[in-house]
Amino acid sequence: MPTIEIGCGQITWSNDTPEDQVLAEIAQAGYAGAPAVLSTGRTAGQAQAVFARRGLKPAPGYLGVDFWRADQHDSILERAREYAINLGVALQLTNILRDLDEDAGRGRLYLPREVLDRHGIRVTYPKAVLRHPALSAVCR
Repeated sequence: MPTIEIGCGQITWSNDTPEDQVLAEIAQAGYAGAPAVLSTGRTAGQAQAVFARRGLKPAPGYLGVDFWRADQHDSILERAREYAINLGVALQLTNILRDLDEDAGRGRLYLPREVLDRHGIRVTYPKAVLRHPALSAVCR
């Protein structure tokens, strides 16, 4: 039987439970990762550091809501729709960035032209774009 390393479907907390307590309890339950949502004002690196202090890795893609609150049905569905759209965009962008070298080798580039222009990258040949000094700014 495979080992479950990320999860917490049966562990619940109230919305006012401190994040550190939640992460501590997830780690104590033996998980290697926990649901992660970037907080406003916190970078991905900062979020990873918070999780690492408890020996955990962030696992994006989880939606935490009070599903048992029938009075919040419409707002829960709207939040789920918005989350799904944002997650889909994030996954697509991740795939584009992951495959930059491979795609450039095939003469393809899927970075938005308006973003390249905004960062002063006027070249169009994919391998030349990858060598451009402003590429790291585009990828942020």
